[in-house]
Amino acid sequence: LKAKIADEALCGIDAGNNPPMWRIARMNMYLHGDGGSNVFFADSLDKAIGQVGPSSIEIEREVEDLRNMVVRQEKRFDVVLANPPFSMSYSRKDDKQRRILDQYDVATNVTQASSLLSSVMYLERYKDLAQKDGRILAVIDESILSSSKFKNIREFIRRQFVIRGVVSLPGDAFKHAAARVKTSILILRPKKPGEEQTPAFMDKAVYLGLTEKSLKRLGIAKDEFERGRKAETDRIIEAYRKFELGQSTVGVVGPDQLADRLDVKHCIGDRGRKRNAWQDLGVKITCLNDVLSVPSGRTVTVQENDSYDLLKVTYSGDVLEGDTLDGADTSYKKLSRVEGWDVVYSDMGVGRGAIGIVPSYLAGHFVSTEYTILTAKSPEEALYYTSIMRSKEILGDILTMTTGLNRGRVSWKLVAEINVPEYDQTAHDMAHLGVMMTNLWEVKNDFDSTLRNEESNIASTFSLEDESARLRWLGYKPPE
Repeated sequence: LKAKIADEALCGIDAGNNPPMWRIARMNMYLHGDGGSNVFFADSLDKAIGQVGPSSIEIEREVEDLRNMVVRQEKRFDVVLANPPFSMSYSRKDDKQRRILDQYDVATNVTQASSLLSSVMYLERYKDLAQKDGRILAVIDESILSSSKFKNIREFIRRQFVIRGVVSLPGDAFKHAAARVKTSILILRPKKPGEEQTPAFMDKAVYLGLTEKSLKRLGIAKDEFERGRKAETDRIIEAYRKFELGQSTVGVVGPDQLADRLDVKHCIGDRGRKRNAWQDLGVKITCLNDVLSVPSGRTVTVQENDSYDLLKVTYSGDVLEGDTLDGADTSYKKLSRVEGWDVVYSDMGVGRGAIGIVPSYLAGHFVSTEYTILTAKSPEEALYYTSIMRSKEILGDILTMTTGLNRGRVSWKLVAEINVPEYDQTAHDMAHLGVMMTNLWEVKNDFDSTLRNEESNIASTFSLEDESARLRWLGYKPPE
């Protein structure tokens, strides 16, 4: 049975030729006794199985064998395992790519776009290659499952497949391959005529795909990682096994929860999950929109002849002085001015904790349109709600709303809806922290001012900042 599987049941296709991944895979399989004779050098998206790359008698013969198998004999597979490229796209501007795009319903009828991500095209290709009762397990970037841009693609998925499961992978699962994309494993089965969507299994992984190099940055201890990865794998497999057997298990969502977005964080709907626990403590619940507000009159139009001192917010919540922006050298049309005690967050980095309070000595600085400025009713409430927003629970709530590739922008309109425990001065007196923060800022400002004066005095004494030093530095300086 093993020999039959190795020699007859496995088939692989890859168009990569630098390095030649198909040849590397074939040799690897031979060395491990796993067959390898059915690993082909071809574009698996080309339904006609045309030749790619340099030609040779050997490659032409093998492509013809593959064409006989898939096109003429219409061989279909019980299981399709796929990890397609996420960023590659096919464009109608390229004659060869246009020929392939014209083969796809998702390109000609569903989207009618001038270019299309290959990962979207693969969804249709899976249907072509799978048996009627076959299984498809494919890695997919979560923007397709969540973004409004791909709503019609999700409709295509629901029309063509029964969604059996979605397992969300960690954001750093493919970091070793330089892929900055949040991904999931999508488990599908071709839909039969008249068949309706049934409940689906959903779960999220924390450790799968991570490497030891990522652990420190993520705050995961090595022993936690080793234990967690094994336990997580066993838990997800066992839960899915029970789901397929029709047994009671966690992570099952109804068909109605799959009507729009298909990403796990949206479908399981766990935002605000601790609201009842807070109420049991006798705490009043409020929305961020009721305690923080966007100030008006802070937007300025960038002038070519002016310069602007910017701020930046780190993932640790520090608000720091940033670069000085030259109005003539920027694409920004608008900037926003900040004041002391403003709460500022990065629209793209907020899910990783880029939320902080503007020190009073940085009042009058600016942030770009990639930041949101908020004001609280008092300094103590600014401290309290910033601490609340930076907690892992609320950051998790914020991340449930993100869509798209990479980090994903989060607008205040969405963040404003999040429920948090309301500030209670009798339980959490932040006033003394406000006084301490003000004193700290004053000391910091005095220190910076004194240091600048001393640096100027030293530079003047030893001619460290004269015109010749400036021109010499400019001549040796590398590009910005």
